[in-house]
Amino acid sequence: MEDNPRLADLVQGVLGKPNPTPAEIGAAVASVLAPTDESTPKLGSLVGWWTTFLNSTRTTDPDPRAVALRDQIVLDTVEYMQAGYATGVLPRPTSDDETGAVPLPRQETTFPGVDRPVEPVGQHRT
Repeated sequence: MEDNPRLADLVQGVLGKPNPTPAEIGAAVASVLAPTDESTPKLGSLVGWWTTFLNSTRTTDPDPRAVALRDQIVLDTVEYMQAGYATGVLPRPTSDDETGAVPLPRQETTFPGVDRPVEPVGQHRT
C-alpha cells in the first residue's frame, strides 16, 4: 500500500494496545484486510478497489491467481507489521494531526542488515 502509515493506523486501531503478540498482530491484519467472517474489510474504506478485489476471491469459483495474490498480500502485511512492533517502530505515536504525515523518528534507529544507525530526517551529523 502506498500509504503505509494509514494501514498501520488501521491495524493499530484494531489491536488497541502497544505490545501485541505476533498472533494478535496476525488477527488484526486479517481483520483489516480479509476478515474471516467475510464482512467488509476496513481497508476498503481507504482503498476503493480492495473490497471488490477481496470479494472476487470469495466466490464459489475464484481465480486461483487472485486468491494467491490476496494470501501473499495478507502474509506480507502480517510480516511487515510484526517486524514494526518487534523493532519498536510501531505503535505509531498518536497526535491530533489528521494529515496522515509520518512523524519523525524520535531517535537514531538501527535496522537488520544496515551497518550504521539511521538518523532521523533533518538531523544530520557534521
